[in-house]
Amino acid sequence: VIPGAQLSLKLMYDLNYFEEETINRLHKHLVEILQQITQTSEQKTLNELTYLTEEEQKQLLIEWNQTDADYPKDKVIQDLFDAQVQENPDAIAVVYEDE
Repeated sequence: VIPGAQLSLKLMYDLNYFEEETINRLHKHLVEILQQITQTSEQKTLNELTYLTEEEQKQLLIEWNQTDADYPKDKVIQDLFDAQVQENPDAIAVVYEDE
């Protein structure tokens, strides 16, 4: 951080410890937070700020969360479980703690 009439930030890193992609992502996160702080007249608490860019939020919440699956509407859970047992009789069915 370089103080003065205008606040400046200089980001430096060592390629021996960080990959360029990691630093670029960190830079985008820092810019995102600074924009949220400076582009609104309302005050925000820290927990109201997000470092994720809009693209990252979409990727995390939508693209990586595609968990929809078609299940047979005419079967109950026990039937589906039994079918898996028949298909994979040696597979572990349930794990609870260390059991």
